[in-house]
Amino acid sequence: MKPLFENWQKFITEAKYSTNTGLNIFVADCILRYTLDGQSQSDILTAMRAIEGVTIVTVVEPARTLGNQEVMRIKIKYTPINLAVSEYTANLQRKINKINGVLSLQILKAVRA
Repeated sequence: MKPLFENWQKFITEAKYSTNTGLNIFVADCILRYTLDGQSQSDILTAMRAIEGVTIVTVVEPARTLGNQEVMRIKIKYTPINLAVSEYTANLQRKINKINGVLSLQILKAVRA
């Protein structure tokens, strides 16, 4: 067990798009606005990561406080599940906007990773 624990990076690799597997991975560059009265930043990001198809949520620029809200730039890595890419992306935006404390999510750009 110890060799596996020490060398785990050799066994885990990130999946890339392949015509054989049909796996599509996309990255969305976004602006997230949320209220300071609702959930914490950590709770909001955790709720985003719990959405089916979302694999990674990364903070690109730290949050800036603007009155009673914070704004930050994030990247969301996702795999569209059972929907066309445009439909999944719009659905993802709707789901994130429904998270308690989120004021808005603006997707600036979504491209294949």
